[in-house]
Amino acid sequence: MRPLNNRAKTVVSSSKKSKAEVLSISLSSDELASLSAMQEKLGFSNRSKLLRAGLHALLAEYRLMDELAGRHNVVFVVSHGKEHEDGLAHLLHDFEDSVSTSLHQQSHRRCVEVVMAQGDAKRLRELFNRFKHQKGVQQVHAFIL
Repeated sequence: MRPLNNRAKTVVSSSKKSKAEVLSISLSSDELASLSAMQEKLGFSNRSKLLRAGLHALLAEYRLMDELAGRHNVVFVVSHGKEHEDGLAHLLHDFEDSVSTSLHQQSHRRCVEVVMAQGDAKRLRELFNRFKHQKGVQQVHAFIL
């Protein structure tokens, strides 16, 4: 990609001839090093392409939950630090109408919760969003059955 001019916030992609907005983000030196290592390991030609791929995956996950309608069964896999397990336990209690099974595994102060939930799409979406915003949660994956 090349800037349209020195002050432009819009760039033209030479491969697709489409305009893309430039987005600046702040990363710690550790995050930048991890990003560069991942770029090399996964074979992306630049960090922008790697970040776009990650963004597309995140958007697809949210889109899947947003488009959910009716009643469903969903398995959530949630990773978090041990110091935050009480907050997650309270969250699960808030959704006792939807959570049918919960399995907890701990290893080296890191925890994983496997949560089976069933119910109306709106309630499952709410649980997904609460997991995503819960303090100490590192990852959330949803599998719709």
